[in-house]
Amino acid sequence: MTRDTLSNDDTTSKAQALDDYVLLGRSGLRVSPLCLGTLGYGVNKEESKKVFDLYYEKGGNFFGNVTAVQKDRRFNPNSGGNHRKSLVENLDGSLKRLNMSYVDILHIHFYEYRTPIEEFMRSLDDVVLYVAVSDIPSWGLARANTIAELRGWSPFIGLQTRYNLLDRSLEFDLQPACAELDVGILPWGIVAEGFLTGKYTRESAAALKPEARGFSVAIHSKIEKNWKILEEVTTISKEIDRTPVQVALNWVQQKPGITSPIIGARTVTQLEENLKTLEFKLTTEQMKRLDEDRFGRL
Repeated sequence: MTRDTLSNDDTTSKAQALDDYVLLGRSGLRVSPLCLGTLGYGVNKEESKKVFDLYYEKGGNFFGNVTAVQKDRRFNPNSGGNHRKSLVENLDGSLKRLNMSYVDILHIHFYEYRTPIEEFMRSLDDVVLYVAVSDIPSWGLARANTIAELRGWSPFIGLQTRYNLLDRSLEFDLQPACAELDVGILPWGIVAEGFLTGKYTRESAAALKPEARGFSVAIHSKIEKNWKILEEVTTISKEIDRTPVQVALNWVQQKPGITSPIIGARTVTQLEENLKTLEFKLTTEQMKRLDEDRFGRL
């Protein structure tokens, strides 16, 4: 994580608020140390607005949004994908729905192994200020940014990827690539679909309904090491009078290359809990306890 070079703060200090901005990747773009993900917003519009307003009032300037997905593609087979036509149509639709004239950062949401990398990198360079990506293999990220550098196009400055105490696959491939290419990491799934909140027991997890979130928690609950990890998270949270959510999020924030974790707060209470993560820093000893390979994951 790169600190804002315009700040007077010590460059090694921990961000204490949403307006302690950090630089995203190899760019001059300053963003908040926590990104507010808005996937699922609109179910309760009144509460969503309260969350949005509180985040903004606290100095937050980093919002994650997703474009609408066309379910019926019979009349437009080119509605999806990373090709130039899809980019223009979907960006135009998003801007109209947002009532905006431009977006700061556009993420390629998924590398679909069909559109040539040269095509979407050139297309992105035409229409947006900054570009980022999610769900891409490390070789694809490296090739895309190398092509962009050689041709004078905008490179990817950010990477969205799943990362939490249960899933650390990022560390083996993508994280070293991001370090080499100076790409800021924007992790999501911090609390593993709610498993790391500590609200589930073995019995309640086993009884969950087979809907998307419940199914994921049920899968997590079948792996014994996950319960050991949760036990350590809970133990540390009690030691420092914090919540398991705050411990799990703080651990992610301190990992190499992390710029701004994506938080999925849907209520004001959840957002306030997330923001309190900026008030403290896990000690080296606590980080080591969570990192230890005795959980059988490394």
